[in-house]
Amino acid sequence: MKTNRYIRLLVWMIAGSAWAAAPSPDGQWRGFAAREEIRPRFEALADGRLRIATDGREGLDGHWARLYPVEGGRWYRFQAWRRAEGISVPRRCVLARIQWRDANGKPVHLDAPGAVSFAPGVPPVAEPEYPNDEPADASGWVELRGVYQAPSQATQAFVELHLRWAANASVEWRDVALTPVDPPPARKVRIATVHYVPRGGKSAQTTAGSSPPCSRRRHGGKQTWWCCPKRSRPPPTGCPIRPRPSPFPDPRAITSPPWRGNTGCTW
Repeated sequence: MKTNRYIRLLVWMIAGSAWAAAPSPDGQWRGFAAREEIRPRFEALADGRLRIATDGREGLDGHWARLYPVEGGRWYRFQAWRRAEGISVPRRCVLARIQWRDANGKPVHLDAPGAVSFAPGVPPVAEPEYPNDEPADASGWVELRGVYQAPSQATQAFVELHLRWAANASVEWRDVALTPVDPPPARKVRIATVHYVPRGGKSAQTTAGSSPPCSRRRHGGKQTWWCCPKRSRPPPTGCPIRPRPSPFPDPRAITSPPWRGNTGCTW
Protein backbone atom coordinates (compact mmCIF):
# COMPACT_ATOMS: atom_id res chain seq x y z
CA MET A 1 0.00 0.00 0.00
CA LYS A 2 2.77 2.40 0.94
CA THR A 3 4.62 1.58 -2.30
CA ASN A 4 1.52 2.32 -4.38
CA ARG A 5 1.16 5.65 -2.59
CA TYR A 6 4.73 6.58 -3.46
CA ILE A 7 4.18 5.62 -7.10
CA ARG A 8 1.05 7.77 -7.35
CA LEU A 9 2.89 10.68 -5.75
CA LEU A 10 5.74 10.33 -8.26
CA VAL A 11 3.30 10.29 -11.19
CA TRP A 12 1.59 13.44 -9.91
CA MET A 13 4.95 15.19 -9.50
CA ILE A 14 6.00 14.30 -13.05
CA ALA A 15 2.65 15.40 -14.46
CA GLY A 16 2.86 18.67 -12.53
CA SER A 17 6.34 19.42 -13.78
CA ALA A 18 5.28 18.69 -17.37
CA TRP A 19 2.30 21.02 -16.98
CA ALA A 20 4.52 23.76 -15.57
CA ALA A 21 6.84 23.46 -18.58
CA ALA A 22 4.01 23.93 -21.08
CA PRO A 23 4.07 27.14 -23.15
CA SER A 24 1.80 29.98 -22.09
CA PRO A 25 -1.36 30.53 -24.18
CA ASP A 26 -0.48 34.21 -24.76
CA GLY A 27 1.44 33.40 -27.94
CA GLN A 28 4.83 34.55 -26.62
CA TRP A 29 8.12 32.66 -26.99
CA ARG A 30 9.63 31.49 -23.69
CA GLY A 31 12.80 29.58 -22.83
CA PHE A 32 12.57 26.19 -21.11
CA ALA A 33 14.95 23.58 -19.71
CA ALA A 34 14.30 20.29 -17.95
CA ARG A 35 16.42 21.39 -14.97
CA GLU A 36 17.97 24.68 -13.97
CA GLU A 37 21.51 23.26 -13.87
CA ILE A 38 21.41 22.35 -17.59
CA ARG A 39 19.69 25.55 -18.70
CA PRO A 40 21.47 27.45 -21.53
CA ARG A 41 21.27 31.22 -21.99
CA PHE A 42 18.18 32.56 -23.77
CA GLU A 43 18.09 35.95 -25.47
CA ALA A 44 15.32 37.61 -27.50
CA LEU A 45 17.07 39.98 -29.90
CA ALA A 46 15.73 43.36 -30.98
CA ASP A 47 15.08 42.25 -34.56
CA GLY A 48 12.81 39.40 -33.42
CA ARG A 49 15.42 36.64 -33.59
CA LEU A 50 15.55 34.07 -30.81
CA ARG A 51 19.03 33.09 -29.58
CA ILE A 52 20.23 30.21 -27.41
CA ALA A 53 23.87 29.96 -26.28
CA THR A 54 25.85 27.50 -24.16
CA ASP A 55 29.07 27.87 -22.19
CA GLY A 56 31.86 25.32 -21.76
CA ARG A 57 29.79 22.85 -19.76
CA GLU A 58 28.72 19.62 -21.44
CA GLY A 59 25.11 18.48 -21.55
CA LEU A 60 23.28 21.81 -21.58
CA ASP A 61 19.82 21.44 -23.11
CA GLY A 62 17.08 24.02 -23.65
CA HIS A 63 14.51 25.26 -26.12
CA TRP A 64 12.26 28.14 -27.01
CA ALA A 65 8.57 27.18 -26.97
CA ARG A 66 5.34 28.75 -28.11
CA LEU A 67 1.72 27.59 -28.39
CA TYR A 68 -0.15 27.87 -31.70
CA PRO A 69 -3.94 27.30 -31.94
CA VAL A 70 -4.87 24.71 -34.58
CA GLU A 71 -8.00 23.10 -35.97
CA GLY A 72 -8.13 19.32 -35.81
CA GLY A 73 -7.95 17.64 -39.21
CA ARG A 74 -6.48 20.67 -41.03
CA TRP A 75 -3.11 20.72 -42.76
CA TYR A 76 -0.39 23.10 -41.61
CA ARG A 77 2.92 24.26 -43.03
CA PHE A 78 5.80 24.82 -40.62
CA GLN A 79 8.67 27.07 -41.66
CA ALA A 80 11.62 28.51 -39.76
CA TRP A 81 15.21 29.60 -40.33
CA ARG A 82 18.17 28.92 -38.08
CA ARG A 83 21.89 29.72 -38.05
CA ALA A 84 24.15 27.76 -35.71
CA GLU A 85 27.77 28.25 -34.64
CA GLY A 86 30.14 25.85 -32.90
CA ILE A 87 28.07 22.74 -33.66
CA SER A 88 29.55 19.73 -35.46
CA VAL A 89 26.29 17.79 -36.03
CA PRO A 90 23.43 20.30 -36.43
CA ARG A 91 20.78 17.61 -37.00
CA ARG A 92 21.48 16.23 -33.53
CA CYS A 93 21.87 19.50 -31.62
CA VAL A 94 19.63 22.14 -33.26
CA LEU A 95 16.16 21.05 -34.30
CA ALA A 96 12.52 22.07 -34.32
CA ARG A 97 9.73 19.93 -32.88
CA ILE A 98 5.93 20.15 -33.08
CA GLN A 99 3.73 18.43 -30.49
CA TRP A 100 -0.05 18.11 -30.94
CA ARG A 101 -2.16 18.71 -27.82
CA ASP A 102 -5.84 18.98 -26.86
CA ALA A 103 -7.51 21.90 -25.09
CA ASN A 104 -6.13 20.69 -21.73
CA GLY A 105 -2.56 20.45 -23.01
CA LYS A 106 -2.61 16.64 -23.07
CA PRO A 107 -1.30 14.42 -25.90
CA VAL A 108 -3.84 13.34 -28.52
CA HIS A 109 -4.30 10.14 -30.50
CA LEU A 110 -3.98 9.69 -34.22
CA ASP A 111 -7.13 9.13 -36.23
CA ALA A 112 -6.01 5.82 -37.77
CA PRO A 113 -5.53 2.60 -35.75
CA GLY A 114 -2.05 1.34 -35.01
CA ALA A 115 -0.40 -2.03 -35.57
CA VAL A 116 -2.75 -5.00 -35.54
CA SER A 117 -0.42 -7.05 -33.35
CA PHE A 118 -0.41 -4.46 -30.56
CA ALA A 119 -3.63 -3.00 -29.11
CA PRO A 120 -5.76 -3.74 -32.21
CA GLY A 121 -8.25 -1.02 -33.01
CA VAL A 122 -6.67 1.49 -30.62
CA PRO A 123 -5.21 4.58 -32.32
CA PRO A 124 -1.64 5.32 -31.17
CA VAL A 125 -0.61 8.57 -29.52
CA ALA A 126 0.44 11.22 -32.04
CA GLU A 127 4.23 11.39 -32.17
CA PRO A 128 6.06 14.73 -32.47
CA GLU A 129 6.81 16.14 -35.91
CA TYR A 130 10.40 17.02 -36.82
CA PRO A 131 10.65 19.42 -39.80
CA ASN A 132 13.37 18.67 -42.35
CA ASP A 133 16.54 20.70 -42.88
CA GLU A 134 17.14 22.31 -46.26
CA PRO A 135 20.64 23.16 -47.56
CA ALA A 136 22.25 26.22 -45.98
CA ASP A 137 22.43 29.46 -47.94
CA ALA A 138 25.54 31.59 -48.43
CA SER A 139 25.06 33.26 -45.03
CA GLY A 140 24.77 29.97 -43.16
CA TRP A 141 20.98 30.14 -42.63
CA VAL A 142 19.18 26.80 -42.86
CA GLU A 143 15.47 26.56 -43.61
CA LEU A 144 13.39 23.99 -41.73
CA ARG A 145 10.01 23.14 -43.19
CA GLY A 146 7.31 20.51 -43.41
CA VAL A 147 3.59 20.04 -44.07
CA TYR A 148 1.57 18.09 -41.49
CA GLN A 149 -2.03 17.20 -40.73
CA ALA A 150 -3.21 17.96 -37.21
CA PRO A 151 -5.00 15.02 -35.53
CA SER A 152 -8.75 15.54 -35.23
CA GLN A 153 -8.51 15.82 -31.41
CA ALA A 154 -5.81 18.52 -31.52
CA THR A 155 -6.66 22.13 -30.69
CA GLN A 156 -3.14 23.45 -30.19
CA ALA A 157 0.44 22.77 -31.24
CA PHE A 158 3.51 23.21 -29.06
CA VAL A 159 6.38 24.42 -31.27
CA GLU A 160 9.87 23.99 -29.80
CA LEU A 161 13.21 25.33 -31.09
CA HIS A 162 16.08 23.38 -29.51
CA LEU A 163 19.77 23.67 -28.76
CA ARG A 164 21.21 20.67 -26.93
CA TRP A 165 24.37 18.70 -26.19
CA ALA A 166 26.88 21.20 -27.59
CA ALA A 167 29.35 23.21 -25.49
CA ASN A 168 30.44 26.73 -26.50
CA ALA A 169 27.77 26.86 -29.18
CA SER A 170 24.89 29.09 -30.20
CA VAL A 171 21.91 29.14 -32.53
CA GLU A 172 19.62 31.91 -33.77
CA TRP A 173 16.06 31.31 -34.97
CA ARG A 174 13.94 33.66 -37.11
CA ASP A 175 10.74 33.82 -39.17
CA VAL A 176 9.04 30.92 -37.38
CA ALA A 177 5.51 30.24 -38.67
CA LEU A 178 2.84 27.55 -38.50
CA THR A 179 0.12 28.40 -41.03
CA PRO A 180 -2.89 26.47 -42.44
CA VAL A 181 -2.61 25.24 -46.02
CA ASP A 182 -4.65 23.21 -48.48
CA PRO A 183 -4.23 19.41 -48.31
CA PRO A 184 -1.42 18.14 -50.55
CA PRO A 185 -2.50 16.28 -53.71
CA ALA A 186 -2.88 12.51 -53.49
CA ARG A 187 -0.03 10.44 -54.89
CA LYS A 188 0.86 6.79 -55.30
CA VAL A 189 3.73 5.41 -53.24
CA ARG A 190 5.52 2.22 -54.28
CA ILE A 191 7.75 0.45 -51.78
CA ALA A 192 10.28 -2.21 -52.71
CA THR A 193 12.43 -4.41 -50.46
CA VAL A 194 15.80 -5.89 -51.31
CA HIS A 195 16.90 -9.32 -50.10
CA TYR A 196 20.60 -9.16 -50.76
CA VAL A 197 23.23 -11.91 -50.28
CA PRO A 198 26.69 -10.60 -51.26
CA ARG A 199 28.77 -12.89 -53.47
CA GLY A 200 31.90 -12.82 -55.54
CA GLY A 201 34.33 -10.92 -53.32
CA LYS A 202 37.97 -11.83 -52.84
CA SER A 203 37.42 -12.37 -49.11
CA ALA A 204 34.56 -12.66 -46.65
CA GLN A 205 35.17 -9.13 -45.45
CA THR A 206 35.15 -7.47 -48.88
CA THR A 207 32.15 -9.53 -49.98
CA ALA A 208 30.13 -8.55 -46.92
CA GLY A 209 31.07 -4.91 -47.41
CA SER A 210 29.59 -4.68 -50.90
CA SER A 211 26.49 -2.50 -51.29
CA PRO A 212 23.00 -3.81 -52.13
CA PRO A 213 21.95 -3.32 -55.75
CA CYS A 214 19.56 -0.42 -55.09
CA SER A 215 19.44 0.72 -58.68
CA ARG A 216 16.21 2.14 -60.04
CA ARG A 217 17.33 1.40 -63.59
CA ARG A 218 18.00 -2.25 -62.79
CA HIS A 219 14.69 -2.79 -61.01
CA GLY A 220 12.28 -0.87 -63.22
CA GLY A 221 12.59 2.67 -61.87
CA LYS A 222 9.02 2.95 -60.50
CA GLN A 223 9.70 2.55 -56.79
CA THR A 224 9.33 5.58 -54.50
CA TRP A 225 11.19 4.05 -51.55
CA TRP A 226 13.70 1.23 -51.27
CA CYS A 227 13.97 -0.81 -48.06
CA CYS A 228 17.55 -2.04 -48.05
CA PRO A 229 19.26 -4.04 -45.30
CA LYS A 230 21.19 -2.12 -42.67
CA ARG A 231 23.67 -5.01 -42.35
CA SER A 232 24.33 -7.60 -45.00
CA ARG A 233 24.12 -11.21 -43.93
CA PRO A 234 27.39 -13.16 -43.85
CA PRO A 235 28.48 -14.39 -47.29
CA PRO A 236 28.21 -18.15 -47.99
CA THR A 237 31.93 -18.77 -47.50
CA GLY A 238 31.84 -20.19 -43.98
CA CYS A 239 34.16 -17.44 -42.72
CA PRO A 240 33.04 -15.12 -39.92
CA ILE A 241 33.08 -11.39 -40.52
CA ARG A 242 33.78 -8.51 -38.18
CA PRO A 243 30.94 -6.16 -37.24
CA ARG A 244 30.90 -2.96 -39.27
CA PRO A 245 29.32 -0.22 -37.15
CA SER A 246 28.04 2.81 -39.03
CA PRO A 247 28.06 6.40 -37.75
CA PHE A 248 24.90 8.16 -36.60
CA PRO A 249 23.43 9.93 -38.44
CA ASP A 250 24.51 7.63 -41.29
CA PRO A 251 25.82 9.89 -44.10
CA ARG A 252 24.92 7.19 -46.63
CA ALA A 253 21.24 7.26 -45.71
CA ILE A 254 19.16 9.20 -48.20
CA THR A 255 16.44 10.93 -46.22
CA SER A 256 14.96 13.28 -48.82
CA PRO A 257 11.15 13.28 -49.01
CA PRO A 258 9.80 10.77 -51.54
CA TRP A 259 8.07 13.45 -53.59
CA ARG A 260 11.52 14.54 -54.79
CA GLY A 261 11.98 11.21 -56.56
CA ASN A 262 14.85 9.94 -54.41
CA THR A 263 15.26 6.48 -52.98
CA GLY A 264 15.35 5.74 -49.28
CA CYS A 265 18.35 3.42 -49.27
CA THR A 266 20.42 2.79 -46.17
CA TRP A 267 22.88 -0.05 -45.87
